[in-house]
Amino acid sequence: MALKKGYTKVFLWLLVTLFLIPTITLVFAEYGTRQLDQEYSAIFIDDARGQGQDVNKLTTFLQQNPPSSVCGTVPEDLLDYQNAVCAEKSELWQFWMIDKVAFWTLVGGVVMLGMIVLFSVLAFKSRQGQLQSLRLARPFLMLASALEVLVQGGMLVWLSFWGTAFFTQTYYPKLVMAMGLLVLVAMYYMIRGIFKKLPPEDDVEGDVVTRDAAPALWARIDTLASQVGTAPPDHIIAGIDTNFYVTEAPLSLEGQVLDGRKLYVSIPLLRQLTTAQADGVMVHELTHLHEGDTASGALLGPKLHRFDQYIHLMRKDISTVMVYYPLCLYRMLFELAWQRNSREREFVADRNAASLIAPAAIVESLIKISAYASYRSEVEQTLFDNKTLHENELGIS
Repeated sequence: MALKKGYTKVFLWLLVTLFLIPTITLVFAEYGTRQLDQEYSAIFIDDARGQGQDVNKLTTFLQQNPPSSVCGTVPEDLLDYQNAVCAEKSELWQFWMIDKVAFWTLVGGVVMLGMIVLFSVLAFKSRQGQLQSLRLARPFLMLASALEVLVQGGMLVWLSFWGTAFFTQTYYPKLVMAMGLLVLVAMYYMIRGIFKKLPPEDDVEGDVVTRDAAPALWARIDTLASQVGTAPPDHIIAGIDTNFYVTEAPLSLEGQVLDGRKLYVSIPLLRQLTTAQADGVMVHELTHLHEGDTASGALLGPKLHRFDQYIHLMRKDISTVMVYYPLCLYRMLFELAWQRNSREREFVADRNAASLIAPAAIVESLIKISAYASYRSEVEQTLFDNKTLHENELGIS
């Protein structure tokens, strides 16, 4: 229920940021245009009446051709009429133009929503589809959002002037300048986000286990990799985190960047597992290498990381709120696709481990790992909460 509320909240805010300002602008422009049509028509009729001209004929003409109807392209016989009522940059021309801009901005908002849906559907197809989806969605949404900021910012500046000038015959320069400054700030944050240098990722903690240092471990991994039908990893990293994983993304270990295929093994967890249970875990991880999960993850990971950094920056300032929500909705839908695909890949790895080792070993290893990781986290958190300085060994083994 909380997850659904989260999606609903983001979607509603997306609708507000995409359509509120254009809708207000469109309504005001339509109202202003009708008022100016009536005002100009009344002036023409009063002038004709004062000169003793045929008012009925003029009234019929104005009803068929109201002043706003000659904004844009007109026949040559209406050029003088157009120059009189809707010359370029005139009052009526501005209302007519902003009306068109607001309408097409609303259309653009609908198109953006449709593209978010299409990109999300592509992400649900496969891991390769996720990569293609992100490659297409990231530049499109960043460009479309930037255009939304520019266009809607222009509407805000226009409204800040005409909203008061139209009704009170005066305007407030400070209000106009404030709206303009808001647009400039938004553009600054967007450009900064595009070119912002990514923070370095956290180093992995552990030690590289060479073949000379642990020949028995490497021999076991070589044998299991052969059973899986894949090449053994290029590096094995041993650490104290309660996790096993494989990756082909670059990892930094004590200032050294490790490339290639890497297997991380948890020393505490290995102490809790039997040989068969450990073999099941290793086959599970090696299956990810065999299936290409780590290769696609290495391609997708950096792009997703940069995209997340840009979204985080867009969330910090109110001026970029209309950029944040389209990106946020797509990212949330993308995460659903990612999680579903990850679960499918985990099931494939589990089935392969069960077939090569033993189903019971896989079940037992999953229970042990989950229980140990949960209990260790609870014990460590209790020690941290006590905020006590321990001079001797903690004795938590």
